[in-house]
Amino acid sequence: MSEVKVNKISPRSGTDVTLGDSGDTFTIPSGATITNSGTATGFGGDNTPNFAAYLDTTGNALTDNTYTLVTFNQETVDSDGAFDTSTGKFTVPAGEGGTFLVGTDIRIDVPATLEVVTINIYKNGAQSTIASYEPTAQRTAYDVTVSAIGLMSLSAADYLQVYVRCDYNTTQPDVFGDGGTHYTRFWGLKLV
Repeated sequence: MSEVKVNKISPRSGTDVTLGDSGDTFTIPSGATITNSGTATGFGGDNTPNFAAYLDTTGNALTDNTYTLVTFNQETVDSDGAFDTSTGKFTVPAGEGGTFLVGTDIRIDVPATLEVVTINIYKNGAQSTIASYEPTAQRTAYDVTVSAIGLMSLSAADYLQVYVRCDYNTTQPDVFGDGGTHYTRFWGLKLV
């Protein structure tokens, strides 16, 4: 092993310096520190794929005590074109498996006879991340937002969808969609 000791490396001409060739490995030993005072490119990741979708329609009635798919029909972000607004489904692109942070907020137009609201992020058609809301007392009709968030280990071709279940006595509740406020939304991103 040979060693070169210098205080500064500068290009002989131009403004670029290349270290090594394709396939070479540079090892930073334990205890060493890399300090960057300039612009670093090509390091780490960019938290993609990522997506954010929302429901912009109203009148999404829920059947009593039945999990109902929420079809988020608009997007604000979809880095890899992996979210389908016709099915409300996010599918992990090829080569993009890893740990994802995902979440959903569902706004419900709640009748006074509501017993419980449960939302669930399904992975590959099976229940996965769940959250619920149960009123402490019967009251007049109102709106409530129920949220679920979690870390999920996903592989390429895994898919996610959101389902809602309401248990109520008489008046049928609706999932509330609004194009301007994005009350009902679904989002996720791959963690670096």
